[in-house]
Amino acid sequence: MSQNIVLVDGLGQAQPSPSRMGNFRKDLFQPYAARISRFAGENKTWYWKGEAANAYVQFPFRYREFWGHLGDGDTNPYDERDLSYLHRADRHVIFVDGRYFVILDDLEVSESKPGGSLYSWLYHVLQDVPLLWNPDLQQFVYSIGEVTTIVQHIRRDVPLEYENRQRDLGLINPITGEDYGRWVRPIQLFDNNFVGEYPETVTHNIWITNQELLPVLRIHMLTCS
Repeated sequence: MSQNIVLVDGLGQAQPSPSRMGNFRKDLFQPYAARISRFAGENKTWYWKGEAANAYVQFPFRYREFWGHLGDGDTNPYDERDLSYLHRADRHVIFVDGRYFVILDDLEVSESKPGGSLYSWLYHVLQDVPLLWNPDLQQFVYSIGEVTTIVQHIRRDVPLEYENRQRDLGLINPITGEDYGRWVRPIQLFDNNFVGEYPETVTHNIWITNQELLPVLRIHMLTCS
């Protein structure tokens, strides 16, 4: 939940290395977790395509790394669930004139997933600044200093739900119930140019998800920022 990625049914990316797992389910390891499959650029405009379906959990396992493990100790969905039914997680990005990003996400689960899936786009804004959501435009806006950021989602046929889980609430996954609050240490200052009181937790944790009553097999989401 700490990264600006897409969660599928509340689960994210986790690929333990074979050296940490011995030979456990080694036959399920893919030749790559994610890759840049296309790239082109001309006249200050750049395009690339990333493929990341293999980066998502492929089988239930207690995913451990140097920082700990997925799951909060009481709620551990990765021990029991996986996203092996996720067939596509492609992201197309165009960077225009060194100023704007246009992002198209193409995600698809197999028909073996009854009723389809929930897809959640996560965004994080560290600073304690006003953030406004316009439900009609499916857009949120915030400003830091003299820079204003506008994030526009374009998806008309699938209704979206917006939730801004502020501060400690952002450490709780609303779909799986995981609560990482007791495991997270206060954020350390990493920007020496930061002005004002440095927040101990991320102020705005934004979830944008297709509505729970309307899961889908495949979704295309266009985002401009």
